[in-house]
Amino acid sequence: MTQWTIAYTKDNNTSTLHLQAAQKPSLDQAVALLRAHAEREYEPLDATAQDNDLEGPAQELLQRFGITITGIAREE
Repeated sequence: MTQWTIAYTKDNNTSTLHLQAAQKPSLDQAVALLRAHAEREYEPLDATAQDNDLEGPAQELLQRFGITITGIAREE
């Protein structure tokens, strides 16, 4: 199996989540893995009026936890 790193930003800091998988995770898979991680590690944010226009799983991650995925890379 290959080691993959999902890089993300939260509160103007870059963090990483590591996983092993045979293939590079898709963005949807990365969002699901990061959402599960965020639910264990972070408090959800309070909803604001500016969040109403956001849609989709990546935007939900941003809206709910303030997290943006910045990359998925294979570790060497």
